[in-house]
Amino acid sequence: MAHKISAFTDLVYDDHERCRLDLFRPSAGDMQPLVLLIHGGGWAAGHRMQYHQLCIRLAEEGFAAAAVGYRLVPDAVWPEIGRDCARAAAHVCRNAAELGVDASRAATWGSSAGGHLALMLQAWGSRWLKEGVVDRLPDIVGTVAQCPAVFVAEEGPGEHGRRMANGYPPEEVSPHHVPADLFRSVLVVHGDADKTLPLARSADFIARLSDAGIDARLEVLPGAEHGFGYNLLSSHARKCVDFALPYLRRLLAPGG
Repeated sequence: MAHKISAFTDLVYDDHERCRLDLFRPSAGDMQPLVLLIHGGGWAAGHRMQYHQLCIRLAEEGFAAAAVGYRLVPDAVWPEIGRDCARAAAHVCRNAAELGVDASRAATWGSSAGGHLALMLQAWGSRWLKEGVVDRLPDIVGTVAQCPAVFVAEEGPGEHGRRMANGYPPEEVSPHHVPADLFRSVLVVHGDADKTLPLARSADFIARLSDAGIDARLEVLPGAEHGFGYNLLSSHARKCVDFALPYLRRLLAPGG
C-alpha cells in the first residue's frame, strides 16, 4: 500500500536562487531513508521540479526523496557545481529531525548531467567533508544513474562538459576516471537508443567498477532514448523504477 506523503518545498540551503530543494516523505513513521535526486540538462539547464513525480513515487514507497536544485553553468563550474549538491545534502542532515529523515545512510540519483553529479557526490563527498566544504554529510552508499555523463578522456566531455569541467583533468571530474574505490555501489540504467550519451560509455564504466570489485550493475532499457527518467507515465521510466526500488531497499534498509 502506498504511503500518504508530506512535502517540504523551496528549502533554502545557500544564497543563490537555484540553491533550493524540495523534500517528499511518508507522512507516517519517524525517520525515513534518504534519496537525493539531481536533475540533468547539460549542467546548464533543467530544474529540480523535473524530479517531483519520481520523488512522490519514492515517498509512496517509504523513502524521503529530495529534489536538489543547483547553480548552472556559467554561474557555477567544477568543483562548485558539485559542491552545491553536497551543500544540499548537508542541509538535509542539519535539519534531519525536523524533516523526519534518517540521514545516516543515503543514496544519490540523477539523470544525464545529474547522473554525473550524483556519481561525483558519492565519489568526492568524503573529500569535501574533510576539506571543510561542508560540515556534515549523509553516508552515501549508492547511486542510481540514469543515462549518466561518464565521459572518457579520449573522447572528451563535449562542449557543455568542457565548460563545466573548468580545466580540471578527467581524474578530478569524470566518474569514469576517478579512482574506482571511491564508489561503494552503482546502478546504471541506460537506453540502447540513446543518441546523446552512448550506452557503450556506461557499459565501460560499469565494467571498470566491477573489475575493481565494486558492487556495480548496468540495466539496459530496449528502445529508450536519452532523458527517459522523468515522466512516470513512460514505460521506460517505470521500468527504471522497478530496477531501482529493490536496489535502494537493499542499500538503505537498517543494517543493509
